[in-house]
Amino acid sequence: MRLLFWVAILFGGAVGLALFTQFNHSNVVLFYPPYRVELSLNLALALLLLVFFVVWTILSTVRHLSEMPRRAAAYRERSRMNKAQAALRESIENLFAGRFARAERAAREAQIWDAQAQTAALVSRPRRAPHAGNRAPRCLDGAGHRPRARTGPAGIDG
Repeated sequence: MRLLFWVAILFGGAVGLALFTQFNHSNVVLFYPPYRVELSLNLALALLLLVFFVVWTILSTVRHLSEMPRRAAAYRERSRMNKAQAALRESIENLFAGRFARAERAAREAQIWDAQAQTAALVSRPRRAPHAGNRAPRCLDGAGHRPRARTGPAGIDG
């Protein structure tokens, strides 16, 4: 429906422009001594419109070119953030799957983005977790030391 509305407006504008230019017999005279340029009003309006669009296009191009470094930096930051998020997801996946070395490696990659560096640091320490193999001794004596195994000759406790 919206498309039909815009097409009707476009055709109405074209009809209005055709009627205006058909019955318009005016002239525009530009004096630039020693020259005198005489144009029809229709041609002068068309040239004015053309100049407007050319200037607008040039200014728009200059603006886009001047914004390019900022947009490139934003793209690089988004790319870095996406890589870091993917690495964090991978590290958590590997941690839950029991692949601790891979989880630590992926968590180190995830730390390049400052916003999730602390979260990635939690994942990057899986070897210190009790289930990772560095368990604290289960039996401690009163001083907090691990008791020594008392073995005598030939493995007989003494």
